[in-house]
Amino acid sequence: MSIISANEQAAETAWKALVNEDRLLARIEALEAQLSVLSNNNNPDKQKEELLIMIDEKTKFEAMTKEMIRRLIEENEETSSRLKDMERSLETSDLNCQQLNAKNHDLETALAETTALSDEKEAEVVQLTAENNEKQKTLLACKERLGEVTEMNMKLSMNAINNESASGLARLLANAVNNGKFIGAPELSLLVNTLKAASYFPPHSRSTSSSADQSLSSDSEVRTQLTNGVVVEQIEDKSVESYLKTILELQAKNRDLEMKMIAATAAENEKLEAPLELSPSENVAFFPAGTSDSFSTVSVGSQNAAVQKQQTVIRKADGMQNFLLMVSLVPLLALIFSALAPIQKRLMSATSSQKSKKETE
Repeated sequence: MSIISANEQAAETAWKALVNEDRLLARIEALEAQLSVLSNNNNPDKQKEELLIMIDEKTKFEAMTKEMIRRLIEENEETSSRLKDMERSLETSDLNCQQLNAKNHDLETALAETTALSDEKEAEVVQLTAENNEKQKTLLACKERLGEVTEMNMKLSMNAINNESASGLARLLANAVNNGKFIGAPELSLLVNTLKAASYFPPHSRSTSSSADQSLSSDSEVRTQLTNGVVVEQIEDKSVESYLKTILELQAKNRDLEMKMIAATAAENEKLEAPLELSPSENVAFFPAGTSDSFSTVSVGSQNAAVQKQQTVIRKADGMQNFLLMVSLVPLLALIFSALAPIQKRLMSATSSQKSKKETE
């Protein structure tokens, strides 16, 4: 606004200065005319001529002055209109500047909020990435654990199937021994393979009598020969007779131990609150009174861990240990029969050949 006021004052002073200058010039000319008139002779004709000249100059001067005043007024009007236009443009510029400042402030606020939100989202992304990595590690560990558990479950199921098949074949072998029947080579090989797969071998040798030690040592030799794949093709008649005698002795011991087992279980049932009976799988087990579904079975397998577990749970006298020893001899009988299978075939072939020779004679 100071520039506009300065322009107004300058225009006004310039206009006044021009007017004063014109007045002074007109006054000077009038005085010069008077001086010339007074200095000349008082001739009326000359005075008239000079008066006419002065009147003409006066009219010209008035016309020029009016024209100058008109131009000054027009310039003043133009300057005023321009000034108003400049004031309007200044007001609009001020409004635009205020709007732009407000927009700038809003944009700065939005930028600060967006920056803060971006920082929060970046922190959340980092946290979620770390959690995702931890969950992936946990998932991989769970998958590995699941694979291990699945593999262990498969092994346990296979072992259970092999144990069931081994116990069933051992039961059939015991029935065949009790009935005094011969078992063919395919059945014996199937029994041996099943016992090997189930790891159903007799436990280590215990402190028994000398005859039992000798029979166990001979049986262990036969077992090592069978597991190593060594097939004995030629056995003397004396060794065959000794094997048959040992089989008969073991069969008699088996029956005697069964009777002792029945007597021992009857005596123990009277002493214990939980009766000791034979389970459906022909294993020694505790059946608590009043419960039929849940029971704790103590396996009497041929492995050392199972025998130790049974001894720690049952903790009975030497009669029970003899019973366990008798049960552990069942796989030995299977191994012995598998060793005697080729001998049995040869004897049967020899007898059949002798009969055929006699018939031909």
